[in-house]
Amino acid sequence: GKGGGKGGRGGGRKGRGDECKKAGVKAWAGAVDVVDWDAATAAVDKLANGHGHIDVLINNAGMSTLKRIEDLSLDDWFYEINMHLNAAYVISREATKHMIKQGKGSTSTCARSSARSWGANKKSPTPPARAA
Repeated sequence: GKGGGKGGRGGGRKGRGDECKKAGVKAWAGAVDVVDWDAATAAVDKLANGHGHIDVLINNAGMSTLKRIEDLSLDDWFYEINMHLNAAYVISREATKHMIKQGKGSTSTCARSSARSWGANKKSPTPPARAA
């Protein structure tokens, strides 16, 4: 099912996979709408089936909606929560299924230190979304 994806919102680091390949590391990096649970699941499966295994997963998807809290819609809020919290869970869950089958693997989820506060002058729900 959909997690609230708004295709076209966000991007990816496709070039990172090329950088890894140049260094002799077999890797994949690309743009996936991680809050579209079906697309995220399909991307993990495609990666595992294409490479034959997943050794490491790094959850580093993120974005910010730059609005003051009084201007922030619930859709914006839930998109941030889905991006920073739920997507990490869904992708980790799916990758872990493959890692368990292969008997090894690890995941890492990145969070910002700015997740501590969101005062009256801040213009992004990213800190509380990351803190969740």
